[in-house]
Amino acid sequence: MASSSTSSPTDVSDAILSSPTVSIPPQLKFFMANVKTMLFPANNFEGYLTGSTAKHPKQILSTDKSVITNHLYTTWMLIDQHLASTIYSTVFASLLPYILNLESTHEIWRTLELRLQSTNRSRILQLKNELYQLQLGDKTMFQYLSDIKSKIDAIAAAGSSIDAEDIILYTLNGLPSTYQSFKIVIRTYLQPITLDDFYALLCSEQAN
Repeated sequence: MASSSTSSPTDVSDAILSSPTVSIPPQLKFFMANVKTMLFPANNFEGYLTGSTAKHPKQILSTDKSVITNHLYTTWMLIDQHLASTIYSTVFASLLPYILNLESTHEIWRTLELRLQSTNRSRILQLKNELYQLQLGDKTMFQYLSDIKSKIDAIAAAGSSIDAEDIILYTLNGLPSTYQSFKIVIRTYLQPITLDDFYALLCSEQAN
């Protein structure tokens, strides 16, 4: 990223591109052209995300002890800037304010991970709360169980899970008082019960 507060990522990228001694690696061109289907690790750029590919010193001493520009630094900046630009072009606009002023692809990636983890946790809590509040109401048992499965699948897709016993308890909590005796039987059942068996018993109870 830019090394001073007055330079933008575009300014730095343009300055690097104007250098006659540096060219974009062919694999980077291919990656940028296929960003929607390619992964960073596939082209050996994962180190820019994790921070393991460290930035080189900007200037070094030549053999005659004069200070010269380090081409490894220039190449690193070229790749890092283009990877950052790629991320900018693919994230939601609402996330851009959190990453536009960061100084490396690694910082951008880490910030996005933290933001998305926080958002994901909030989503999981919301889904679990919705699951807890589900009620049979005037639905058929099939509709009720389908709603429960939909919430469970959404929670799984968000990276979490719910134990089978908890699913059974959530399901029982949403049943009306007419199922009170059934609830007591299930809650006092001595042996573990599978979800398939529980659903079968529940559908049988509704039929009766």
